[in-house]
Amino acid sequence: MPQASLSGSKPTARVRDLKDRFLALQPSMSAARAEIYYEVYREYQNYPVVLKRAIALRETLARLPVFIFPGELILGHPAAAPRAAEAFPEVNMAFMGDLDEFETREYNRLRVASDVKASLRAMEPWWRGKTLTDHFRATRHPAAAAGIAAGLFSNSHEWSGFAHVAMDYRKLLDKGVDGLLQEVEIRREALDPADPEYPIRTPFYQALAEICRGILIFADRYRALALESAAEEADPGRRAELKRLAAILERVPRRPAGNFREAIQSFWFQQLIPQIESNGFSITPGRFDQYMWPYLEQDLASGAITMGEAQELVDMIFLKFCEILRVDSTGSAEINAGYAAGQNLVAGGLDAQGRDATNPLSRMCLRSNLHVGLQQPNFTVRLHRNTPKDFLDQAVESIARGNGMPQVLNDELIIPSLVRRGMTLAEARDYIPVGCD
Repeated sequence: MPQASLSGSKPTARVRDLKDRFLALQPSMSAARAEIYYEVYREYQNYPVVLKRAIALRETLARLPVFIFPGELILGHPAAAPRAAEAFPEVNMAFMGDLDEFETREYNRLRVASDVKASLRAMEPWWRGKTLTDHFRATRHPAAAAGIAAGLFSNSHEWSGFAHVAMDYRKLLDKGVDGLLQEVEIRREALDPADPEYPIRTPFYQALAEICRGILIFADRYRALALESAAEEADPGRRAELKRLAAILERVPRRPAGNFREAIQSFWFQQLIPQIESNGFSITPGRFDQYMWPYLEQDLASGAITMGEAQELVDMIFLKFCEILRVDSTGSAEINAGYAAGQNLVAGGLDAQGRDATNPLSRMCLRSNLHVGLQQPNFTVRLHRNTPKDFLDQAVESIARGNGMPQVLNDELIIPSLVRRGMTLAEARDYIPVGCD
């Protein structure tokens, strides 16, 4: 479905309203997640770290306040309040020295309410010496410490956990959480108690099961909220939408996605929950247009969705990426000004057989970048000698609109380079950029 130009393409009134509501909110800091982790880490402090972390995440997914924006069709927020950033005390409490400066610093300001400050200050003494940053700093080579102190370089991952990765989104879409739980149980039952690593592997699989249960709890809480909101909604159209969202959440992410609406909701939970767990930089959606297109293609063919409805959903997912905010250092805020989080979504490129993989969803992503025009996702297009001219023209037009995206990567150079470094040709053709790369 090639289209020659992006000229005249406009977001729907609903997307414009959601964007305006989002931008009108003052970014803030929340201590809701920190309070839950503080409670769990004290209660389970003698548990293996991997299991303790999983329990803390499950409890957070069970207790973090949930809400639904008026008009939104993809549910799930990363913090206890709209456009808020949660603190991650188990990773870093060094920001406490700057707590009173967050509202006035030059970049990535966060409003910090007095009760949030009081809560964080009450728990801070317990975390001293226990955080990931404390561990980094205690084990750092003196030369590296001197370089950081002089401002020659920094380690932004002191402020993060899980980061600069791309997850297997297809697996959750194909199997659902129930399928993942089944796989976990099979592997746990296969463990040999005589294996010297049995005491390590057992809590690992226990942790995986806890996380899966937490995901299901989180989804069910949003399902219940959608039904509750529908019961209170006066507008019949919105009431029907909320009931449909509840029906979607009854199926996913528990079961495999069966259509585009289910797939995009399941995808968003997979993108969102690692952010709640780890505050990670550059958790990368990768080739979104490749693993999501089969669901959309099926729905378009059956008449279950129109191109306009699908475009609105893609616009909304681009806007959802912008909800990921971080509590970061003043230096990191300067480097990532604009609340950037490096979530790199890529469209276009070659498939594993060397054929052009550009599809209608690739073009929709270009339109969503134009419609939303914010700092996330960190949007990239892959180009090659057989890239359709209309897609190339649209990419150039999108760049010319001024938000600095999409980034452009050349398959003709990158794929041979990866093969020379040991990848198979099929693997190299499926490459993705991660983060700001």
